[in-house]
Amino acid sequence: MRGDLRTMLWKETRQARGGLVNELVVPGIFALITGVAVPFLLLGDPEAAGALPAVAAGLVVFSALFYGSLSSEGSFSDEVREGTLRMLLTTGIEPGAIFLAKWLALMARTTIFLAAVVLLQLLTFLVRAGGLTILDPRWVLLSVGFGILVCSYVAAANGVVSLVARTTAQMRQLGMLVSLIPFAALAGLAHWMGMGRAALILTSFLLFALALSAFLFAVLAFRSERIRS
Repeated sequence: MRGDLRTMLWKETRQARGGLVNELVVPGIFALITGVAVPFLLLGDPEAAGALPAVAAGLVVFSALFYGSLSSEGSFSDEVREGTLRMLLTTGIEPGAIFLAKWLALMARTTIFLAAVVLLQLLTFLVRAGGLTILDPRWVLLSVGFGILVCSYVAAANGVVSLVARTTAQMRQLGMLVSLIPFAALAGLAHWMGMGRAALILTSFLLFALALSAFLFAVLAFRSERIRS
């Protein structure tokens, strides 16, 4: 298992280096929007100052959803388009290692991406507002935690979708459905509860349960492919 995992991680690293646009250019532009442009504009509006910590946290979570969807869909859809996923599943590589390597690689890249977005926000606040007193560290930590859970779920969901999708179009459509519907429901629930402390606690618990169950289901789904093959 460890040898298969190392092999797949090496493959993911090489594959990421080849996708320069998906891994650097597009996420970089999005990070500048959510980390610099939007906070910079909001800092110029006195009426929005009180909501800035929550808005900044929301931007981080939204960035995680964007990057997770872009990166995981690209990682798995490339395998579906080229037919290499089915080939890998018929080799001696442990199917669980295939998914786990892709999941770990995506989570590592997501952590770096979210750190970059948060750093850009901090620099924007420091330059535009002259300090960081306007930010609440609790919102920063909460946003990063939410972002990692969101990306974990998206990666696992796209992994399962890749096992049933036969074309990249199917992969994109199914991946969008299984990614957006749960988060829209969670956002609706939090809004209905008034976005207070209780809503944050419940949403955090449900998001953790969603990410964990999706990860475990994806591992089981990939392992079952060995039995079929």
